Amino acid sequence: MAVVGCGAIAISHLRALRQLNCVDVVAVCDTNDALARRSADAYHVPSVYTDITELLANTRLDAVHVTTPPKTHASICDAALTAGAHVLVEKPVVMTIGELDHMRAVADVRGLQIGAVHNGLYQRAFARALKLVASGEIGRIRAVHIADHMPVDYDLVRNPAHWCHSLPGGVFGEMLPHDVYLADALVQGLEMDAISMDGPGFFEWLHVDRVCALLRSDSAAVTIEASVQGRSWNKTVDIIGTEGSLRIDRMCDVITHSRPNETWQRRAHLARVGHGVAAWVVQSGTLAAARTLGYPTSGHATLIRAFYSSLDGGQTPCAKADALTRITHLYEMLVSAVDKGPGVTTTPRS
Repeated sequence: MAVVGCGAIAISHLRALRQLNCVDVVAVCDTNDALARRSADAYHVPSVYTDITELLANTRLDAVHVTTPPKTHASICDAALTAGAHVLVEKPVVMTIGELDHMRAVADVRGLQIGAVHNGLYQRAFARALKLVASGEIGRIRAVHIADHMPVDYDLVRNPAHWCHSLPGGVFGEMLPHDVYLADALVQGLEMDAISMDGPGFFEWLHVDRVCALLRSDSAAVTIEASVQGRSWNKTVDIIGTEGSLRIDRMCDVITHSRPNETWQRRAHLARVGHGVAAWVVQSGTLAAARTLGYPTSGHATLIRAFYSSLDGGQTPCAKADALTRITHLYEMLVSAVDKGPGVTTTPRS
């Protein structure tokens, strides 16, 4: 296989691939030759290309990892799929439903798979939360709140030349895909109900610096709050069910489970604190054991291993086709609304 795109996120892919005995990384490709050669030297990859057409013409590949800026995903995936290679694509997989439909059509004709790097689904805490939800531990989900706060002084935000600012939705075109696929994993059938934006931001290239979206299905509501207003990271998911609730701290990969109690009392509060401490201890021990035994320790690594395992088993990897369609539909609606600038947008519901 080969990695196309040698930016920062490609390092996570190359590290994970190095741990897999079933994969042979034969080439990296990037329009920046120096960047591609640094990646190749660091991870002992034999061939370097600056043109994907040349790469695909000279190398018979079983799979291609696409880790380039999102606007290039559609054309690169089309070329790789046409050449007969499975693709694993960073998020957002594509910009529009039209691009996704074309990509799926090319893959279906050739019997190939499209994997989406929705790595947050494979973080230990979120994966554990999905199992608890599926088991009925917290009853029916009634509400989900996703908080996604990125520091305003983070390079991705403060660098006007970063490719994220040319995306639909600007920096939120890069942030919202994570929030959308997490929301879809918990509640299917979501539609945008309302969205509000604050701005302009601290920098002149930020016409919006806070997005609050309300999504609804027939059974639950999901709120997404994404911002680049402060100077600290915060990424949490609160899942409110009829029989309890879960809080996922995505930065620390820890889950806290709150069970039903009728009143706000000291005993219930102490139980919640104790559960949080226990969760930290378990997470630390699990992570240490995984490193010792050579198991994946990050969402990226776990997802990449699952992708290649699914190729062996002939199963759909990482994101099913219907989920990709739902996620791309919501993403397209949200970033289109963000591009309209500060204010409130509502969607009439049937």
